[in-house]
Formats: sequence, structure tokens, C-alpha cells
Amino acid sequence: PGADGVLDATLLAWRDAARAELSRFEPAASGRVVLADRYPEPELPWEPPAAARPLPNPYDAGSLFHGPSFQLLRSFAIGETGSTATLDAAAGGTPRGLLHEALLDGLTHGIPHDGLCAWSPEIPPDLVGYPHRATLRLFGELPRQGLIRLETRFAGFDGDTRFPKLEIQAIAEGRVVAHLALVEVLFPKGPIGTAEPRARRAFLRDRTFAEGVRLSTDDGVTTRLAAEAVRASDWLPGTIAAALGTDPADLPALAAKEHVAARARVHPASVRLADGGQAARCEA
Repeated sequence: PGADGVLDATLLAWRDAARAELSRFEPAASGRVVLADRYPEPELPWEPPAAARPLPNPYDAGSLFHGPSFQLLRSFAIGETGSTATLDAAAGGTPRGLLHEALLDGLTHGIPHDGLCAWSPEIPPDLVGYPHRATLRLFGELPRQGLIRLETRFAGFDGDTRFPKLEIQAIAEGRVVAHLALVEVLFPKGPIGTAEPRARRAFLRDRTFAEGVRLSTDDGVTTRLAAEAVRASDWLPGTIAAALGTDPADLPALAAKEHVAARARVHPASVRLADGGQAARCEA
């Protein structure tokens, strides 16, 4: 670090190219870390939002896809301007680093990423929020056990309605231990993203058949697939390839797989095409 205790950091991700010699690490994220000898004085904790109504466990409901190692949320209630939740700092199964990575991830679990329209009429219901930029302030060591009260507030927009802002406090024994200022970026949910959460999770994560979860439309005889429907679901590159096992640019193959899958009641990824798409087989 420099004399002022500031470190600039870059996260690199490996990208496989069609030609092996072009494969390389590319910047995926960047940040700045400020080191200090002592923690700053904590800010005052917020009270839970008025008239917050309890919601089902988002892991069970399918709103969040996190596996057991990151399932720290124990209660969740939402109000008109934000939410209040409880995290179990001792839960999860990830290795505990200096900052308790699972707990840091849990700071975002009080956000209805696919339901931000509940907090602002300027956010259409067919958009989902995805973390874009974050500023984390620590006021003490993050607890490794005990319950953490999580207060999340909608804080308007970062210059444009495509970038909603959220302010988050983590409170342990009545004391704020962390404050996360998060800017999300809104993307279209697409046909798959608008599906019922449990069905969506079963389709995307478990690759099981889910009635009505598909990119194409079907009138009972003919299946039709629009390029726009694919783009709306593949804003995170690789989503369609991973979920359906098909190049998203190959619209005929995608449509053929979904056509067969709907009739055989199987996941499209299990459909194997042959003879240029004129024949198909799958394991029912």
C-alpha cells in the first residue's frame, strides 16, 4: 500500500477463446481498498421499516439460488421503503477469511432483486437488479457467530433510473458493524426470468422440466422463437449456453429443442438433435 494506506485491486477472469493462443486473463472487476490502524466510529443503527410484512424464506421460495454454504438468512420482512432481515453469522459452510465472505454475500440477501418495483414505481416489474458497484465500510470485525440484523433501504437512483441505489446496515448486538452502499443495474428478466421462482430455479439450476418455462412460444402445433427473447435472457453472457446446452446464436436448434422438450416433458438440455435438426432424441 501507499503511504495513505490505499490499495488498488483488479480481479482477473480467464477467458477461453476459440483459438487457444488467444485465451487470456481479462479484467472482471476493479476496486480500491483503504487500510487503517483502527475502525471508525460506527453510525447509528436504523429501525426496521414500518409495517414490514414477513416473506417466505427466499432460498426455499426460489428467489435466491444460493446453496447451503451461503444460506445465512433466517428471517425476512419487507416494507414500502426497505426490508429488515436476520442473518446467522455462524451458518454456511464457506471458509472464513479475514472478512467472512459468506456474511458479506449475505448483506445483499435482503434485496428483492427481481421485485424492486415494490420500492419504486419508476422500476418496471419486468426488470431485475444485478450488483454493479459497491462501497463497503467496516466499523469493527465481522462476527463469526450470533445473529446479525440486516437493514436495507431503497435510496433512489445513481443518476439514471437504470441504476437503483440501496443502503444496507449490518447490526450486531445493537452496534453497526458494516455499511454497504450498493448500486445495481437493471436488466430485462426475459421469458425465463419472469417465470414463477421455484419453476425458474428448477429449470436453470437443476435442469428439470418446468411447465411453461421456455424462450419460445407454442400454439400447440408450431414453435416460434424470436431473437429478442434470447437476448433478453442472455444479458449475462453464457446463461443460455449453460442452461440449455446450446449456442444462443443457433435459433433453429434452440427452437427445435424446446419444441421436443415441451412434448416429451423434459428439459431442453437433454434433447439431442440429429440430421440437421430433422430428428431428435431424449431420455424421458
